Amino acid sequence: ASDVYKRQVQRRLIPCVRGNHDESAARHHQLTPWPSESDRELSEDSVDYLLELPLTRSYLIDGQRLLLAHGIPTSNRIYFFPDRGKPKELKRWARNPQHDYVVLGHTHRPMDVDWLGARYLNPGSVSKTRPRDSHTCAILTLPSGEFEVIEL
Repeated sequence: ASDVYKRQVQRRLIPCVRGNHDESAARHHQLTPWPSESDRELSEDSVDYLLELPLTRSYLIDGQRLLLAHGIPTSNRIYFFPDRGKPKELKRWARNPQHDYVVLGHTHRPMDVDWLGARYLNPGSVSKTRPRDSHTCAILTLPSGEFEVIEL
C-alpha cells in the first residue's frame, strides 16, 4: 500500500517535504507510529523516496516568495508554537528573511503569525488521531495573502 501512495504523490506532482515521521518510517522500514498500519512494511524504493525528500521547498508565486517546511526551516523535529516563544534555531534563521510566507506543519495546529518580515502559516492537520490534531486544512491565495483555514 505504501508504494501505491508514493506513486500517487509522484504522479500528481504533489510537493512534499520530509517530516519527522517520514524519517522514522524510513528508519524502521514501516509506516509508523500508527498502530493500524504498523505491520505495513516499506519497500526499499519507498524508503529511498522518503529519505530523498528535501527539508524545505522554495517557490516564487505571483511575486511572493514561499517556503515549505515541516517543523522549522532548519529542522523537522523542532516545534514552533508562537504563544510559547520562538525556538532559538528559528530566531537565528529568521534574522535574514528571504521569504514572504513560511508554511509549516509539525504542531498539527493552525497558525498565522507575522514576524520579522515574514508570515508564518500552518494549516493544521487533516487527521484526528491525537488530541492536538485540529482536523483542518487551509488555502493560501497568492498574491493577496488570504489564508483560509477549513475545518473538516
